[in-house]
Amino acid sequence: MKAVLEIGINDLNIQLVEILTALFKKDITEVVIRKSAVTLEPFDKTQKLEDVMQSLKEHGHNELFLKEIENGLLNSSIYTKQ
Repeated sequence: MKAVLEIGINDLNIQLVEILTALFKKDITEVVIRKSAVTLEPFDKTQKLEDVMQSLKEHGHNELFLKEIENGLLNSSIYTKQ
C-alpha cells in the first residue's frame, strides 16, 4: 500500500514524525511526501506600504527579507505609491 502526504512548511513538526511512525507500523510499503500547493491572494494595491511591512514583520519574517520586499515594492510598477 502507498501513502501520499501533501504538507506545507507549517506541517513540519513532531506530529509529522508521529504520522510517519504510524504509517510504517501499518502495511505501508511506500510513503510519498509532496509539498502542498501555495495559493496566493491578489495584492491589494491600495494598502499602505507601512501596513504591508508591519503585517509581514508581525508574521515573523526576518529583516533581510523585509528589506528586499520593501525595496521590491517601492520599485514595482504594481504597487500604487501613495
